[in-house]
Amino acid sequence: MSIVSETRAFISIGVSCQTAQQLQQQAESLSSLLDDRLSARSGFFNWVFVSASDIANVAGRLVAGPITSKSLYVPTRVREALRLEDLKIWFWHEKFSDEVTREDVERIAIKYERLRNNFLKMLEKPIRYIVLSNTQNNIEDFYPYLDQGMTTFLNADIVSEIVEAPWATNQYGAAQMIALSYPHRWTGRLQRSVSYLEGDDTEWQGSTIAWNKALQRHFMSGQKPGTCKHDGSCSYDDRPSMGL
Repeated sequence: MSIVSETRAFISIGVSCQTAQQLQQQAESLSSLLDDRLSARSGFFNWVFVSASDIANVAGRLVAGPITSKSLYVPTRVREALRLEDLKIWFWHEKFSDEVTREDVERIAIKYERLRNNFLKMLEKPIRYIVLSNTQNNIEDFYPYLDQGMTTFLNADIVSEIVEAPWATNQYGAAQMIALSYPHRWTGRLQRSVSYLEGDDTEWQGSTIAWNKALQRHFMSGQKPGTCKHDGSCSYDDRPSMGL
């Protein structure tokens, strides 16, 4: 899920289901912190796998035009998820290739066109936070990662490409990025603007406590995200934060 109020949107944008799950879990805490009434809203990137390297391209495609049944690619191999055209996004919780019928494809297209419009409406909010994470433990167990080119690694270039895309800016200005990563899934030097989480023992859900601390730090005046331990101590490099 994404979470929204009258003026704010926390927009889940990948790379997997954990981002949406955690935003839904954090809605009450963020509402209290920001003195705003945030509620869950279905979004396009809710329950999908999307390659970190292709997120900006997928979002750009959503802005470019509607989704129809012809927009969906049905793999020829069995037990594979439908995709959006030739983009590296997998509709993981829909029927797989060997189960889906023509009527199912029509239904799925209608569903994701609705979710595309939800995504566009969130981009119209005066205050927008693009929320990105790669901290779901089991991503690398599945075939999109194993043999279809899905990447889980984030870096400064990928983060910048997303937040600096034309669709991330509207009449109110640029969106803010909230990025959470495992250090071992980050390439290049650590960045001030990114929260680096320790590993947890969940299958896919992630640590609600770790996410809550990271989001709290993001909004605490005078502090920046960084590498954080269970005792609450954090560290990060001292380079500028890319303006994110």
